Amino acid sequence: MATDDRAYVWEPAGDVHTLEVLGDETMITLFTVHGDPDLDDEGNLVQQDDARSRAALYAEHCRREGVQPRALVA
Repeated sequence: MATDDRAYVWEPAGDVHTLEVLGDETMITLFTVHGDPDLDDEGNLVQQDDARSRAALYAEHCRREGVQPRALVA
């Protein structure tokens, strides 16, 4: 996909996947998350994603892989 191509994907709640970039091109992804947090049958919080949790996951990934994190906000 050329850098000027655009794509839009809608995924239903609960969709599980892994993003993968094939080739040498850079992928820029914007996630917009809407809706209530995931609760179990007893009403306990199972998972909630927000900007802080995503940034923490990114930082942990970089630490684990031994790479320097990039500035995500300009």
